[in-house]
Amino acid sequence: MKIYQKSLFLLFVSVIIGGAVYIAIPQLQFFRVMLILFLFITFLELSKNSFKLDFNSKLLLIWFSLYYFWTTYVSLLIKLDINSYINFNIIYILVIVLILSMNYNIKKFLDTLYKALYFMFYLMLAIATWEIITHHHLKVATFFDHAPDYIQFQPATFYTNPNDFMAMLTLLLIFLFGYKKVLKYQIRFYDYIMLFIALILSFVTNSRLNMLVLILTFLIISFKKKNIKYLFFILVLLIGLLVYIMRLNSSDINYLIAGLSFGGNSTSIREHLYIDALLSIQHNFGIGYGINNSSLYYQQLHDPNLEGIINPHNYLLEILINSGIYITFLYLLLNLYFIYLFIKNNQFFLVYMIIIYEIVLISSSSSLFLWFQYVYYISILGLYSISTKKVRYGKSSQFSI
Repeated sequence: MKIYQKSLFLLFVSVIIGGAVYIAIPQLQFFRVMLILFLFITFLELSKNSFKLDFNSKLLLIWFSLYYFWTTYVSLLIKLDINSYINFNIIYILVIVLILSMNYNIKKFLDTLYKALYFMFYLMLAIATWEIITHHHLKVATFFDHAPDYIQFQPATFYTNPNDFMAMLTLLLIFLFGYKKVLKYQIRFYDYIMLFIALILSFVTNSRLNMLVLILTFLIISFKKKNIKYLFFILVLLIGLLVYIMRLNSSDINYLIAGLSFGGNSTSIREHLYIDALLSIQHNFGIGYGINNSSLYYQQLHDPNLEGIINPHNYLLEILINSGIYITFLYLLLNLYFIYLFIKNNQFFLVYMIIIYEIVLISSSSSLFLWFQYVYYISILGLYSISTKKVRYGKSSQFSI
C-alpha cells in the first residue's frame, strides 16, 4: 500500500507538471511514464482486493467512454492527427485510472491529492517568482517565444502560457478549500495567504477571470463571523498593495493596470469565437469535427472577426466543436445531475466547484490537454462520496472501500 500511495502522489504531481519534464526525449514525459507505471501498480493492487464502482463513477465512466469513442470515430471521418490521438488516449487512460483509484480507497485518494496539491502550489510559486524576477521561462512555455519583451515577466511555470497556468492554479486552490469545507476542517491563516498570493499572480498574469473567481472564493470562505478578521486582513493587504502599485512608474505595472479593463478587441473576438462555435452545429449536422479539430474548424471559416485566433477559449464549446451536439448535451445533463445531487445533500460548495470549473476553463484558449482539469472534476465526485458516508473522517480514522 505504501508503494501504491507514493506512486499516486507522484502521479498527481506529474499531472500538473505535464510535458515540462521528460526523460531524454520529449515523448517520454514524466507524466506519461508515471501514468503507465501507476496503471500497472493499480492493477497489481486491485487484483489483491475486491471493490466496486459507485453509481456516479459508473455514470461518469460511461459518458467519458461515449465521448472518447464518438470523438475518435468522427476524427477518422474528417481528420485524425496522430499526436492529438495519442494525447486523447492518455486522457481516457487517466480518467479510468483515477476513477478506479478513487473507488478503491476514497480516503487515501483525497488525502494524497490534498498533499500533492499543497506541494505543487509552493513549487509553482517558486518557479513563478523566478520567472517574474529573471524574465526566463521553462522550455514548455512556448507562448513567450513570440511574445513582446514587455510581457516576458509574466509566469507560466509548467504550462505553455500564463492563462493556462493561472487556470490550473485557481482550480488547485478551489479544490483545497473544497476539501476543507466538505470534510469540515478549519480554514487556516496560511490558506488565506495562499489565496492572497494567487490573487497577486492573477494580477501579474493579467488573468481577469481567475482574479474574479479567486475574489469570489475568498468572500465565500470568509462568510462566517470568525473569519471576518481574515477578510479584514486581506483587504488591508490588497489596499496597501494597490496604493504601492499606483505610486510606481513602471511600464510593466502600467501594462497590467490597463489589462484589468473588460471589453475592447479581446471581448469582441471571444464573442465571434462563441458565435462561430454554436454555428458549427449547422455546418456538419452537429456530429463534431474530431479530436482537437476545433482549430481546423476555425481555420476553414476564414472569419476576419477572429483576427487569426483559432482556439475556442471555452471548454464546453470545445467539446461542442470537437464532439458534436449530442455528446455536449449528455455532458450538460451529467453536470445538471451532479448539481442536483449536491443540492439535495446540502453540499453547496460542491455546486460552486462544478460551476466554477466551467467558468475557469473559459480563460484558457484550449483546455482539452490540461491534464489536471480531469483530476479536479473527478475529485469533486470523491468529495461528494465521502460526504455521504456516515463515518468520521480524520487523521486517526480508518476508512477504506
